[in-house]
Parts: sequence; structure tokens; C-alpha cells
Amino acid sequence: MTGRSHSADASAATAGLFHHVALQVADLERAAAFYLEVFDADWAARRFVQSGERMERLFGRLPGLELAFCHVRLPGGLLIELVQVIQPPVGLPAPHEVGSLPHLGIWVDDVERVAARVEGAGGRIIAEPAATITPDVARKFFYCSDPSGNTLDVTEAPAAEMLSIVHETWPESRP
Repeated sequence: MTGRSHSADASAATAGLFHHVALQVADLERAAAFYLEVFDADWAARRFVQSGERMERLFGRLPGLELAFCHVRLPGGLLIELVQVIQPPVGLPAPHEVGSLPHLGIWVDDVERVAARVEGAGGRIIAEPAATITPDVARKFFYCSDPSGNTLDVTEAPAAEMLSIVHETWPESRP
């Protein structure tokens, strides 16, 4: 297998900066405490909740979906997004039931260019490009899967910017 150089390809998008990893958890507070205590992590964003049609569309079309989120940062810089399904009360759904969890977050400079290449490379679009975090934010992101079914959150918002938006939108998330 060989890679190809995108340096001369005007349609190429810059990619490859690690953004975050998202893990589905049964108990948000317990999971956060684990990472804070065991790995000396710090709060990047405390608990905040999202629900509604947008969440249903992005995370697998479960009617009445309500999710609680928080973010912790390990000393080496790894950002971990912890996500608890609050509604519907189904316990801890299997990953295929909440189609965008767990996932690997990757920063790119052009979401539309990357999204246009997914299916041709054997992947699948899970959620089309949309505004990052809230509909008011100009930065875009989308969910896709690779040919093996691993879910990727591809975003134009660098991690620090994403956390700033989270803190502005959900003040209770501030560490």
C-alpha cells in the first residue's frame, strides 16, 4: 500500500491533527472522576446537556435523544469527550445504536472537501456536514465511518476553539 502526495492537488484538505476521542459511558460523573484521578486529567468542559432534533439527527435518529457531555484533558494533551445517553432510558446502548459513538475526532481545514472523498474511498457518511456544536457557529463538522465501520468526527474547529464555544453556549461546562 502506498500513500499519495496531495501537495500538488488543489482539492486536497489539510488533515491529520488529532482532535479528540469520544467515549460512551454509563455514568458521566463516575467516568470523569476516573480519568481525573487515575490519569491526573484536568477539566476541559464540565457536564452540559444537549437534546432535540439536531441531536437525534447527528447521533443515530433515536427519538427523544438527550445526551450529557463533558471533556477532560490528560497531561499530555489528549482530549477525551465523555458522553452519557440520558434519554431514551435504554441503559448503555450498543455503539451501533448511537451511530456516532464512540468516535475519533480529526481536525481538517476543509470539511466539505474531505466529505466529498469519503464514499469514493469506501467510507460512509453518517451525518452530513453541519455547523459545529450549535447552528450559529460557522465552523463545520460531520460524522463518517471508515471502510471497517470506525466512526470519525471530522471538524474544522480546533479543539481549543471547540471548547471555547462549549463554554460560551453552556456556561455550566466551565471548569
